[in-house]
Amino acid sequence: MNILAWLSGNRYFYLAGSYPSINRACGGKTMPKWHFTRYITLLLILVFALFWVSCSDDKDNDGGGGISDIEPSTSGEIYIQTFPKSEDINWVLYKPDGTSLAGTNSELLQDQAEGEYTLVWGEKDGYQGPSPSVVSGTLDGANNIVFTGWYDVRPGSARILFDPPGIQAEWSLNLRSAVHYTVEGTGSTVLADLPPGNYRLTVTPPEGMAADDVIGTQVANGIMTLRPVVTAQAQFLVVAPEPESLAADWSMVGPEIIPLGETSGEVFTASGQGRTIIDLPTVQREQEVASGDTTIMDTVTVTVPGEYTVTWGDVADYLTPEAVTLVHDDDDMLFAAHYGAMNGTVNVAGTQSGVDLPWALTMPSGAVIHGAGTQVLSDVPPGLYTIQGLPVDGFTPMGPVSEELPSNGAINLAVTIQPAILIEVAPLGVDAGWHLTGPDNYSLEGVGSMLVENLSAGCYSLSWDDLSGWTAPADVSNLCIDAASGGVINGEYTRAAGTFFVNVQPAGLDVDWTINGPDGFTATGTGQAALNAGAPGEYAVTWGSVDGYLQPAPEVFVYDGEGGMTIPTFYLETIGFSAVPAGTFDQGSPATESCRNASLETEHSVEMTIPFLVQTLEVTNYQFMGLVQWAYDRGYVTADRFGVFDNLDGSTRLLLDLDDGDSRIHFADGVFSCVDPHHPVGEVTWYGAAAFCDWLSMYRGRQRAYDHDSWQCGSNHPSDATGFRLPTEAEWEYAARAGSSAAYANGIGISYNYTYDSCSSSSLETIAWYGINSDASTHEVGLLVANSWGLHDMHGNVAEWVNDYMFDLYYDELYAPDTNPPGPLEGDKRVCRGGFYYSPCQDVRSAARLGVDPANASGAIGFRVVLTGE
Repeated sequence: MNILAWLSGNRYFYLAGSYPSINRACGGKTMPKWHFTRYITLLLILVFALFWVSCSDDKDNDGGGGISDIEPSTSGEIYIQTFPKSEDINWVLYKPDGTSLAGTNSELLQDQAEGEYTLVWGEKDGYQGPSPSVVSGTLDGANNIVFTGWYDVRPGSARILFDPPGIQAEWSLNLRSAVHYTVEGTGSTVLADLPPGNYRLTVTPPEGMAADDVIGTQVANGIMTLRPVVTAQAQFLVVAPEPESLAADWSMVGPEIIPLGETSGEVFTASGQGRTIIDLPTVQREQEVASGDTTIMDTVTVTVPGEYTVTWGDVADYLTPEAVTLVHDDDDMLFAAHYGAMNGTVNVAGTQSGVDLPWALTMPSGAVIHGAGTQVLSDVPPGLYTIQGLPVDGFTPMGPVSEELPSNGAINLAVTIQPAILIEVAPLGVDAGWHLTGPDNYSLEGVGSMLVENLSAGCYSLSWDDLSGWTAPADVSNLCIDAASGGVINGEYTRAAGTFFVNVQPAGLDVDWTINGPDGFTATGTGQAALNAGAPGEYAVTWGSVDGYLQPAPEVFVYDGEGGMTIPTFYLETIGFSAVPAGTFDQGSPATESCRNASLETEHSVEMTIPFLVQTLEVTNYQFMGLVQWAYDRGYVTADRFGVFDNLDGSTRLLLDLDDGDSRIHFADGVFSCVDPHHPVGEVTWYGAAAFCDWLSMYRGRQRAYDHDSWQCGSNHPSDATGFRLPTEAEWEYAARAGSSAAYANGIGISYNYTYDSCSSSSLETIAWYGINSDASTHEVGLLVANSWGLHDMHGNVAEWVNDYMFDLYYDELYAPDTNPPGPLEGDKRVCRGGFYYSPCQDVRSAARLGVDPANASGAIGFRVVLTGE
């Protein structure tokens, strides 16, 4: 009997047979059907076990506060189960007769009357209750009811408040448990989403200062306040204006220093610049001191008590702090102050020859502002600003230009352009030839659209080549340019009446094709071609194969009989796959692995019974550009300069963010282009990664894997999909490890240095682009060593979307599926694996998990595709 097969984030029991199936619903979602065994004689023995296990061990199986209709053991039973079992969970059950029953924790209610029951989950301090908090179910002779409520621990927050305020001391906050959890920072701050536990705050004080560790306890959904006190070391006055680089002047006035035996003295004064440590003033005093069993008067040296006041000098373009007064009794003294930077002004000069030039301005924070023409940006923070001109008809943008904005200062950034002639050929894909001539015997021949640069001032002429099946535009003469003005030549070829245009991209590819249509229409050819149109109706096109490229699936185009018709296709470069065999592996990380996140990575054995194919390299900018162009031409997506949007199943989700400085793909006038073609694609949302898989499936004549309304993959389990898809989290880790149980593929390990509180790996740079070796940038795919199954860049370069929703406890014993884990049924985030180019080494481990909003697009997140084994 096959029991405990896991599908779609739920624990399902597969009992072979043809008995009627019963839908199982949790949290308003209909789950796949149960199949009952031919071993019917065992059913009565197993039914209560099935009744208990079906929801009890799997949070995602329950949908939070969901209900389940299950095959009854005896009619009239209601089972209320709560998690975690260690906590007291209150609930109230409202019955059909109007009465109610209040209870705590799990309970089995027998001999209940038929009718509708409503359960209200109670609140619990420090926990997030089920959603929805009110659920209903109907009890009848055929179905019992299971109400399941899961309560999640709420993370807490912490305040770090330095005394005195303004101290910019470095600190490290460590969770004192077996889990390695560390947060580092500087100065006072607020931290969010801290797991409960006992913490130690260790402060690294500036020179001449001292600070003790601070201990605190973070409770669920609570606020922990840690108040580190920074003091001067004994017998010292420490003057500490921040930031140190300003070297601000200061002056100090203290109490009167009266020598022993005198009635008056001189007032203590001092002055200096920047951080300074000085001795506290001292005087001699007579005071009682112990001498054996008695006391005697003796002369001793003591520091001078009283008020000390520091006045801070002005620093140009900074806000001067208020004076600080401290009273010295017998403690150390620290005078701290912070000079606030003043915002400044950025003047953008972006108009040339009356043209408002478009530009992109990168702020010190990394944010990008788009604008055009001349603008003044006032009250902006100091730091490095970089401006880059954007393309405009007839000009070539120069740059980028960078300049540091000082505090309370102003800088001028100019957008510069170089005159050029932009030759634009329409419609897209018509590779028409042309000949450009100009002064000093200038001559240039070209094909298609082109920006012609480095031209001398003068007048130019252009003639268009004839193209079969098209009427050429009129030639252009006397287009004059100078240092301040460029030019644009638009040439629109019109299709000859009754013409079919076969538009094969990339241009120049010798591809065989065959067209069959109504009334016995048949045509064959190679590459781009124009031919006489046939009668109105459907035309079936078959594309030939070409070495190094994927072969598109046959397509059908409908000709309405008016004008002509374009028959486009785009040949994608071959996408390589590696076969991953069935097998067993330990998912998660062992307790002995350094720098692990134990709360997310509980190690457990998993059996992978279904072999699959996984893309050898991460999807590149060029691959995504080519396929999104194919999808755009067929209406599967819409696009503008801001992004690419879904247009399947009524979805309008953002798939690719084009309005970001990290985007390497661009769109204009119906055409996609890219830079860094062999780098991994970024700025793709999870929906965009899933949509790419579906485009590839349709391109190759396969059935789509995803429903773009629910975004479910496969009918019951992702492996059910016959089309291309994203890997499950288990498939990704199994493929990444490639038989290795170490922190990284190929047996590479990781270590933790307790002295420097850091993680390191001695040979990780051989297989991964990460924070140590990437220079904060992506790199061409496939440059580093592959793992044992031939897969490159599974660690670093870009993190990779996988199919699963993120559930922190999915690896725990209560929930972890042991065979072909499909991932949780629902969630707010999707999982990214592998880490990216600026990740620390612990974040690119095989077991490292990260949950990200699926609508988020980042230049650090890409993907690769898989296909259920063939």
